[in-house]
Amino acid sequence: MTPSVSGPTGAAAPWPALSLLTPAWTDDQPPLSFACENGHVPVVEALLANNADVNKRSTENRSPLELAAGSENATDESLLEVVRKLVAAGASLESIDEEDTPLLRAAIAGHALVTRELLDAGSDPDWARESNGETALHVACFEGHAAVVEELARRSTSIDVRKTTTSETALYIACSKGHLDAVKALLKEGVLTDEELNTVPRTGYYPLYIAASNGHAEVVQELQESGCSISTLTTNKDTPLIIAGASECPSASCRARCLNLSLAQRTTATPR
Repeated sequence: MTPSVSGPTGAAAPWPALSLLTPAWTDDQPPLSFACENGHVPVVEALLANNADVNKRSTENRSPLELAAGSENATDESLLEVVRKLVAAGASLESIDEEDTPLLRAAIAGHALVTRELLDAGSDPDWARESNGETALHVACFEGHAAVVEELARRSTSIDVRKTTTSETALYIACSKGHLDAVKALLKEGVLTDEELNTVPRTGYYPLYIAASNGHAEVVQELQESGCSISTLTTNKDTPLIIAGASECPSASCRARCLNLSLAQRTTATPR
């Protein structure tokens, strides 16, 4: 519940008053957490000036910085300003539960400006979740946030790192979901397209193969133009053309694209 606070004229104020620092806050949500998640910059300033705990966790065990970084309740500009003030006040950039950081929350939400700010402040772009090895780059590729992908790929030293549970790379994830702009961002920043580095051992598929399988014709074209071979066989002895031509492939245009590329290359697939 969001409390209504009367202003000087009797009208409801647009943000909580400093009196909400008292235990009367009915939601048991720290006022700073509420203000940060909703991008209320003047309230954040006032609370920090009154010595609010910049790292006090919310009822969901989120820090104010995590809430601001991953919020969908305010504009990018206001969230960026909140993040700047929290960082300047000493907010922690680290995780306490091995599953989330402010940077990872920003990547999920697609906040490119916040992502850049956190990276500039010293956030580790290669930090990974303990449970599955997922990095901010992995989740940004899954969501298709190309601007965030570009920021992270530019700073990462492990752009081809795999998730520990599925062995998927960021490129593989972006190709699987058909996020063309995210794929382009990775390729622009020098992500390797070598089959050995991007193979998922469980399936034997490469980024181009999973793109073909899921019917993402433009991604198939982008990868081929970036040097991915369409003639190498998977462990199941499949080619992209075979995969794209399978009945479960949702895109006729992808099947045609693979056929055209195959004819253009005039190569014969050979077992690995």
